[in-house]
Amino acid sequence: MTGRQRALAAALWAGEESVVSHAVAGRLLRLDAIPKPATVDVIMPRSTSLRARGLVVHRAAFQRIDRVTVEQIPCTSATRTVIDLAGSLGDESLETAFESARRMRLTSAPALARRADAVCGRGRPGTTNIRRLLAVIEHRPLESRLEVKLARLLRARGLQAPANQYVVGPYRIDFAWPVILLALECEGFEFHGRRLVWKRDRRRVAALEAQGWRIMQGDVGRRRPPSS
Repeated sequence: MTGRQRALAAALWAGEESVVSHAVAGRLLRLDAIPKPATVDVIMPRSTSLRARGLVVHRAAFQRIDRVTVEQIPCTSATRTVIDLAGSLGDESLETAFESARRMRLTSAPALARRADAVCGRGRPGTTNIRRLLAVIEHRPLESRLEVKLARLLRARGLQAPANQYVVGPYRIDFAWPVILLALECEGFEFHGRRLVWKRDRRRVAALEAQGWRIMQGDVGRRRPPSS
């Protein structure tokens, strides 16, 4: 049985007022950094007493805003999924999952803050992690796992916060300090894809340097482009 089939079976068993949640929901929503789940989690009304082998049942407060349907499977929204996973994901994975949801316009910083105020609280796993995440969210979504890694590295070093996805003419800079014309680019063929895109990136760097920008490259995960 595939993961999708297990999720669908769990949703049918749990009933119309329940949803698939946690890691399975994250995988259905295609969020980054979600590990392959060993079990299927479902959220059910508090009044329900059903139990089933192989399922993790959560009886929790739940609102319509927390529910979406993906591939005919009712599951938690991206916002609620991030909150539910906060107790089991590390800080970097949690931020990566949130940023991928934000890029897909499945959530936003205000949406996460509102639901966290309503759902999180003393004693709930992951509440502190969500608060930490809300404190560091950038103005614009980070575009990749590599950008999340570099953003976290800059914060850890206590450096002045850059502007992310900074616009210069037709170009965007991953991280920029505009006053001193310093740019930090997330480099690596693994993240830039096809060779044509890689070549265009080289032209883009040359154009920015012609305007006085100094370009630094963060090369975590860097790979050489394929030969012509």
